Amino acid sequence: MNVNDQNHDIRKVIPILTDENYSEWKLRMIICLKQRRLYQYCIPGDGVTRTPTLEAKIVDANVEACGLITNFLDSRTFAALVTSEEITQNSYLLWNKVNERFASSTFNSKARIWSKFQKLTYDNNLKDFITNTQKCLSDIASVGINVEEEILAFSILTKLPDEFHSLIEKVTLNADTQGNPDAILNVLHEATLKEEALSMDTTRALILKKDTFPSKIIHYCSSGKHNPLVTTHKAEKCWQLHPELRPERRCKEKEQKVNFTIARALFTCESRKTNQSITIVLDTGASNHMFNNKSFFETLYLNQQTKVATGCDKSTLISHGKGLAKIFN
Repeated sequence: MNVNDQNHDIRKVIPILTDENYSEWKLRMIICLKQRRLYQYCIPGDGVTRTPTLEAKIVDANVEACGLITNFLDSRTFAALVTSEEITQNSYLLWNKVNERFASSTFNSKARIWSKFQKLTYDNNLKDFITNTQKCLSDIASVGINVEEEILAFSILTKLPDEFHSLIEKVTLNADTQGNPDAILNVLHEATLKEEALSMDTTRALILKKDTFPSKIIHYCSSGKHNPLVTTHKAEKCWQLHPELRPERRCKEKEQKVNFTIARALFTCESRKTNQSITIVLDTGASNHMFNNKSFFETLYLNQQTKVATGCDKSTLISHGKGLAKIFN
């Protein structure tokens, strides 16, 4: 990877330094400098034995480190910090000036960062709230605001809405999380993971419920044949193969209920017109298609009685006509 590609990748992860992002910028810049073995020149006692043979390399390293740092300063900050040519060749001096300006322990700097933390609110997104709170805590530590962790912990909890009442109670009653802002944020993070897992399980359950049909298949014997998938009886006791084994009382009851059980309709269509409801039934479960409304027949020949076989051997229906019915436009 050439230098231009490296610089392009760096600009994707390191932002331009501002008052709002100093803590994040500093950490990312330190990582970048260490990757290039340049950070040792930005801190006291660079650890390099300065011999005449290494002096030129040290100068080049300082210039490179200064160039990397200034690439992520806006014009106003650059003009305020880089006030002489000496600074462009002294990465230790430049790094100190950056820290003095943005991580100053002055009252104004502390007040600005503390005010930002106080104004932080929960905006219906727990993940964003956790991230923003962590940034504020990092800024507070970077400028050296002396505030007890217990106060920070209470401040975080008071920013959460009433819907987190049970979670807040759990945190306050746990000795491991009492007065520990980092531990509280860890508990909140675990809550987001559980919520995501529950959402995924619910979605997966809905998909499985949608795709799983039918949930139970009932097998039965019919048409004088025994179904080998039936588990309630064996072939030698099958009433379809041996109708003489069928109890007489049960057969009579079945004949009386044949229209409601075995010969049930498989297709129903309802049509509404001028606030009136017309229900039509097309039964395809018997030996012939049966239809219950004469007005839908395009051709109808009455008095042509036909026996219609149903699911019961001893029960048949008689049709009163035959023709062609049209039920869709």
